[in-house]
Amino acid sequence: MDTHPESSSLRTFAVVAVTIAAAMIALLLWWNAAAVNSFPIQDRFRSDTHNQPDPFRVPGCIGGGADPCAQRVLLPAHAGFLLAPIHRYVAPARGHAPNEARTGPGTGPQLGFPQGRHVRLAIDTDVQRRAQLTADCYTGQEDACRQCNWCNTAGAQDMYGGARAERVEVLVANAASSGLLATASAHSACFAARHGGVSATNTCPALPFANTRRPNADLGNQALATSARPGSITKIPISMALTGAGLSERERAELPDILTHSLTEPMIDLVMCRAQDFDPDCAMRRLRAVADMAQAIGWVDQMDVIGGTQLPGLSATRFAGRLMRRPGGSLLTAPAVRMDRAEMRACSRNAWRNCRGAQFVDLVAELFGTGDALLSPVGAASALLHLASAANGRTEQAPLHLVTAAQQDDGRWRRLASNVKPAVTLSEAKLVIAGLERVATHGTAASACRNAAKATGRSRLPCAPGKAQDQLQLAMKSGTPVMSAESGRNLSLTLSQWRAQCERFRSALLTTPRNSPRWHVLANNAGKCNMPAVKWVALMLREPGSPTWDKVVIVVAERNWNRRTQLIDTPNDRGPNVAAEIGMALVNGMYPLAEQLR
Repeated sequence: MDTHPESSSLRTFAVVAVTIAAAMIALLLWWNAAAVNSFPIQDRFRSDTHNQPDPFRVPGCIGGGADPCAQRVLLPAHAGFLLAPIHRYVAPARGHAPNEARTGPGTGPQLGFPQGRHVRLAIDTDVQRRAQLTADCYTGQEDACRQCNWCNTAGAQDMYGGARAERVEVLVANAASSGLLATASAHSACFAARHGGVSATNTCPALPFANTRRPNADLGNQALATSARPGSITKIPISMALTGAGLSERERAELPDILTHSLTEPMIDLVMCRAQDFDPDCAMRRLRAVADMAQAIGWVDQMDVIGGTQLPGLSATRFAGRLMRRPGGSLLTAPAVRMDRAEMRACSRNAWRNCRGAQFVDLVAELFGTGDALLSPVGAASALLHLASAANGRTEQAPLHLVTAAQQDDGRWRRLASNVKPAVTLSEAKLVIAGLERVATHGTAASACRNAAKATGRSRLPCAPGKAQDQLQLAMKSGTPVMSAESGRNLSLTLSQWRAQCERFRSALLTTPRNSPRWHVLANNAGKCNMPAVKWVALMLREPGSPTWDKVVIVVAERNWNRRTQLIDTPNDRGPNVAAEIGMALVNGMYPLAEQLR
């Protein structure tokens, strides 16, 4: 019998330790042998194991500043399409471990571990936090509202779910570098229930389209993925195109006021050359200029939002925008389009509605920001970055991007280059901005600006009273795509009236000969019942006295319904644009007055 149990324990521990050590050595030998000699099927296609994953190395760091390991940055929540390629890039591999991570007591011996490649992000942690709080609060999350002193929650109690908006996406970019500073996304409880397949209850609006179970598509971070009809946001590239399309002095003088007050019909008159008595050649020349501008700013499908196509191994494409093109990519301004002077005159007299000719109607719909036109926050940001770069006097800019620099296999940094030429000149940008600068004070976002300013009492927003030297300068454009519960300029349907109208369209569609003229009208109206009721804002800002524009902010928000009135939020634009209010509330939070910081 062993009279020393501690000796037995020691012997047992030693056996276990030796066994573990042997197993580790065997595992290492197996790994090296496997990496070099195994995987015979793979070896038929590649002769080295340079990029094989290595579990005994440390991933590179994802951060900002000079040292990404010291200034780590978290990627936005739910942005899996961003996380995957970046984490793959920094993952340790046998062939590229340009760094060394050290661990152990600060004063004692330290162990070194080979470490993968580092990347630097443009994300600003404070801006990201404020953007997410703002989106959360405006979608009815009470905890966020308690922290968001720059958010205006007045009126939220009258809305379904206590939310000013059903969903909100926010994108913030650095106007100088084109880096993505923040991408935030949030949705209301009713939105989550609807897209989780839950039936409507008394606390959520009963909409005329079926509930859909699409959590992966709709409930994650949508700031870089959502898309919607742009509405009047199209006036940004249209006006950018017109400034270089040979406007007369009188037409140039009209353009800023058209932008400030979002005058759609006069804008289409400009494009279609009303001052030239609707000369067909002039109209087609300007329409092609708009199509060329859409291409120049990236509104031609996909855009790489990670490395701007400049960083091998780091890319993720997202839809940017589509304007003056069909979904397949063909131009709407093809030579076969017939531009008839008499028809343009008649259509202009009817406020560009009920025009004739399918191709011509499609062109007019694009100018309204409907038809085949489609936009994401990525595309809206790209348009303003071109405008800001030109206004800032830059001859080249970087593409919109998340990763500013990445290490290569040998440890050297590859930085994103400024290799994109602004789509407009300095003088052209100034003409467009002259109209956008008055939107917050005298235009379509004036009531939204006043609402945003109320949250903090005193504010640096341009609509708030105060010293001129304290006020921020904003250049912005709001947008409201077609929403079928709103008819004309003054009529808005209640929820029950809207549901009944949509049901009539669908029922009539079933008994109408397919592809007849009436069938197409009914199909179009029924399709509008499925379109989300969204609002847009695209703005850029600078501090007073600054010679350059500093940031670009894009917001798209799905409007909520009022429980008391049973009407959509701000029916027929009677009231503040909720997306514009959210954007300016965030600006208010990012640039508080000095006394609000104490």
